[in-house]
Amino acid sequence: MTPVALDLDAGHERSQRRPDLPDNAKVDLGWTTPTESNNSYFTIERSKDGVNFEFLQKISSAALNGNSTVALNYTAQDLNPYTGVSFYRLRQTDLDGNSTYSTVVSVSFDKKKALSVYPNPSKGTLYISGATGETSLKVEWFDISGRSLSQQIVPVQGGLATLNTQFNNGIYLLKITSSDGSFKGQNVIIMK
Repeated sequence: MTPVALDLDAGHERSQRRPDLPDNAKVDLGWTTPTESNNSYFTIERSKDGVNFEFLQKISSAALNGNSTVALNYTAQDLNPYTGVSFYRLRQTDLDGNSTYSTVVSVSFDKKKALSVYPNPSKGTLYISGATGETSLKVEWFDISGRSLSQQIVPVQGGLATLNTQFNNGIYLLKITSSDGSFKGQNVIIMK
């Protein structure tokens, strides 16, 4: 099975109004498999914290007998995303029961000004902007399997925080928590 990337779109076509989310909040999820071999199904998993995931939806393979030599497109929706940040990942399961996971992606439904993380990809130094009114931020790093790698408190000056990482090249999940408990998850690519 060729690894797949999960794409998100925070849409606005929801029939029931929730006061804790923007009007008509939903999340469109999509992914493409360039080829498939022995594929049975995909499981979409969702999390509030980017670490502890729960079942959201199961999508069967569109490939005949689990095999395809052409690209196949898949879509799904989360009609009830979490307030704040929702994290998503795919678990792809083969016909023999073996599974692999995609990288984690996130979407935020927040009324606060969004934090920005840049540059991404990074050579190891990152900046977090938009932290106006904060004196410090808690930052946590996870690998793509959700294993915690490090956490620290970083100072904020003028709404900006600086992070210096010593991680090897790869894709990591950065979780940033503000003083009010709200948080943002961001995939970060380290390329030295």
